[in-house]
Amino acid sequence: MAIWASVNVPKGATPGRYAGELSIEAQGRAFAGTLDVAVADWTLPDVKDYAAFLNIYQSPDTLAQYYKVEPWSDAHWRLIEKSLALMGGMGNIGLFIPLLAESQMGNAESFVPWLKQGDGSYRYDFSRFDRYIEAALKTHDRLRFVCLNAWGYEASNRTWRGPRDYASFYGARVTVVDPATGKRESMKLPQYGTPECEAAWRPLLLALRERLKAKGLGNSIVIGIAGDMGPDPPTAAMFRRILPEAGWLAESHQPTRAYVYDPQTKATVPVRWNSIVYGGELLDPAVRRLYGWQYDPNQVLLNFNRSGCALLLMGFPPPWSFRMWMESTLVYGRAGNGRVGGDYWHIGAQLLGEGKADWGAIGGSGGTLFNRYLHSHADETGLGRSCTDLFGPGPDGPVTTIRLECAREGNQEAEARVFIEKALLSKSRPLPADLARRCQQLLDERTNVMRLWRMRCQDIAPFSWQERSRRLFDAAGEVAKATR
Repeated sequence: MAIWASVNVPKGATPGRYAGELSIEAQGRAFAGTLDVAVADWTLPDVKDYAAFLNIYQSPDTLAQYYKVEPWSDAHWRLIEKSLALMGGMGNIGLFIPLLAESQMGNAESFVPWLKQGDGSYRYDFSRFDRYIEAALKTHDRLRFVCLNAWGYEASNRTWRGPRDYASFYGARVTVVDPATGKRESMKLPQYGTPECEAAWRPLLLALRERLKAKGLGNSIVIGIAGDMGPDPPTAAMFRRILPEAGWLAESHQPTRAYVYDPQTKATVPVRWNSIVYGGELLDPAVRRLYGWQYDPNQVLLNFNRSGCALLLMGFPPPWSFRMWMESTLVYGRAGNGRVGGDYWHIGAQLLGEGKADWGAIGGSGGTLFNRYLHSHADETGLGRSCTDLFGPGPDGPVTTIRLECAREGNQEAEARVFIEKALLSKSRPLPADLARRCQQLLDERTNVMRLWRMRCQDIAPFSWQERSRRLFDAAGEVAKATR
């Protein structure tokens, strides 16, 4: 039997070796062993102050289906809160609010139902939205964005082959409720970029902005989820008129910096957050070194670890993949990791809607709810091409996994690396020459080990990883002492 034991070392603990007895009792059986802990002379930053970013997708619909609970019941909310707590503990930076029904996130209904009034206007049911934000804020202290998912390929006026006849396409939809009867139905929105569509979205988006402002998140709004093919100029202009301060979020193969909203002046609206596949590589440190923590705060590039990237997380790769995940991302110049699932479990979800059925295999829905609706399918940038579930389904809700714990410890090692790199690059307080040389050699060694993993030397690369981890934290301690 293997037991994973995590130790929280209090700040200010005296460095050195500590040993203790670990006793576990389960199902009437008792186990005992010795726990040996090495404490370095370096203090890890609080998670909210980490230099690297991590963005996790959460799926309320998956939880309701897996545990067979009534959607949005108290039992369902307890499950959601457990997922959000796991995300917050990892320093999750963003939340996704699927305002469209049957979106790429796999939600059957829009997160904020529209309530039809007698005069033909609409009010909105904000109960789910409010409770979700409040639940997230209990455990999230480093939220950087809230993505209002008001656009996707189902809303697009074009395809890869050219313009689309939106009128004949299934299109972007929201959930409409008749308050008198409780009847719920799907309503197709007008073509995006038209005055009719703008009039439909404006009151809801402005109301959501005010609710987020009240929670201190007014400056965190982005529109999404865009992909390789973003919104056309009329659509980009429509959202800019409603929320002029909001940028976009994109998940794509290549970096996407902005979308044109005025074809004549070429004026653009920025893509604030972008998880990308291609363009990164683990470089030979003798030739060039990259530092992902040196990012543009206005347009942050995260890593989307699918095929084509230096580290593939599709399926269930060896646990050491998750341990080197964040550090490898920083080494090839990106600010952190995105487009990864927390609780998108493989529940045998069937593909639904209009579209090419083989997209399910291409885009990697893989039996998860993500990408299950073919009309909103995200093509080859589905979650199934990366890791869909950092969490596992425990008997009473989502729980941690080896993947998550490896990622947690890997994130800690990445922070130690960042601390050392910042000291190495400091011109105001340079490190002593011998210490700088030893630290750079250590970091270059770690980079080359990750390059070995990339070259499929997976039996060799993890060898002696515990010793390398100890040397890393000890080096961070030496740097801290030299720079006090």
